[in-house]
Amino acid sequence: MTIRMARLAVAMVLLSAIPVAGQEAPSSRWQDVLLIAGGGLAGADLSISMDAFSRGQAREANPLLRPLVNRPAAFGAVKAGLDTAAILWLRSMRRDHPKRALIGAVGFVVLKASIVAWNVKQLRR
Repeated sequence: MTIRMARLAVAMVLLSAIPVAGQEAPSSRWQDVLLIAGGGLAGADLSISMDAFSRGQAREANPLLRPLVNRPAAFGAVKAGLDTAAILWLRSMRRDHPKRALIGAVGFVVLKASIVAWNVKQLRR
């Protein structure tokens, strides 16, 4: 997937979340869309990373995950678990701190999109 295609996919997901009257507050709807997009990007990061490791084209930058690179099941479980925990934490924060939760969701998507774009760029070298 090219960087342009990844940007287009994120834009399409974000633009498809037009709130409908009678539903939850728009900010919670947007946060859900952002967290779904972030989850998709986290999956893309995991997939690209594991493929690159299996080919010997990359190394893990996160020092906490680096020891697990040679154990794909453990690496995938820990990486997916950390991303899932972040998503659930941001979702649970929305009741008491809706603005912080929305800003956190935006930050999560930006972070994951940046990581995926970086990984794709590095694999093209």
